[in-house]
Amino acid sequence: MKYSLSLPPVEELKADCSACQGMCCMAHKHHVSDLFPISQDKPAGKPCEYLQYDAGFACGIYEQRQSRGFHICCNFDCLGAGQELSRFFEQNFGYKWSVDPYMDDPAAHNNMTVNMRYAYNLLEYTFQHIVGFLQDVGSVRTQLVYELCADFFDELSEHLYSDTLSGKEFDPNYWAHSLKGVLFIIRRRFELLDLLEQGSLLDALTRIKEG
Repeated sequence: MKYSLSLPPVEELKADCSACQGMCCMAHKHHVSDLFPISQDKPAGKPCEYLQYDAGFACGIYEQRQSRGFHICCNFDCLGAGQELSRFFEQNFGYKWSVDPYMDDPAAHNNMTVNMRYAYNLLEYTFQHIVGFLQDVGSVRTQLVYELCADFFDELSEHLYSDTLSGKEFDPNYWAHSLKGVLFIIRRRFELLDLLEQGSLLDALTRIKEG
């Protein structure tokens, strides 16, 4: 495996469309609405009608999105999940989902495209939850959160790589559940550190016994 998924530095947790394969434009499901005025409903996995995925994944109306009413697009930020996942598949498999011959039929997508889509949704979910968690615990503990989450991203990368390589369907629900467990453990650790810093050794020991 040449490239592993990781949590980008805080200042880089933002979308960079120029480094992404238009993941949100393909993976997300959208209904026709005033906030997303496409000609017909777009199922998850089908590229947006304005995405030029055969020409560098550029949006054909990028500069006119606001004036044309695509407010969902203008206000959305994947926090860097799109470019991170794109790098993973490009560097490890030399793969871009635009080569899938059944791109317009999500039910017929090949395993590589399916895993790419599932993993993108998971990574977007993961980044959003970790950013929210960082806001709760404060910037002074940011580095520690990164260190404690490192194993999660290493294991996620290994499983996504091996599942894709073997043709197995990646299970994002398992990893979303695992993330909640990781953040719960980290939060409890911080609670114990707070008690110890306050000199409440007995309270800290009580918390440990309570699990």
